[in-house]
Amino acid sequence: MTIPKEKQEKAKEKYVELKLAEQKLAQIQQQIEQVSMQMMDVDETIQNIGLMKDVSPGTDIFVPVASGIFFPAKISSHDELLVNVGNNVVVAKSLEESTSLLSEQIGELVKLRDELNAQNEKMVKHAQQLQKELQGLLE
Repeated sequence: MTIPKEKQEKAKEKYVELKLAEQKLAQIQQQIEQVSMQMMDVDETIQNIGLMKDVSPGTDIFVPVASGIFFPAKISSHDELLVNVGNNVVVAKSLEESTSLLSEQIGELVKLRDELNAQNEKMVKHAQQLQKELQGLLE
């Protein structure tokens, strides 16, 4: 059985639209993964700051420079951190202030992840609808 030319053209359009939707889905899923990784990194940083309370000034540490590369250092203060607040400006913050700042970042990342999940759901439904329409045109 041959499909009328008009249906073939519509089917081609739906197919292209479906492929674009699949690409958009892949992008959204990649963004969700990146945001989740950022959340884990920030959470790990919060945990590490919590451990700083137990470190005495003068303690030897290794500071990471790159993956697997460290330089030795000594803790001069265990009750404040230097925090980049933007535009290459660094200010001293207490451990609690730093933790609070990072908790706010996690809150923003949670909102972003939720928005991306909502977009993902919407795009999945759209792709499913396109598949149904495409199948209907090919029957």
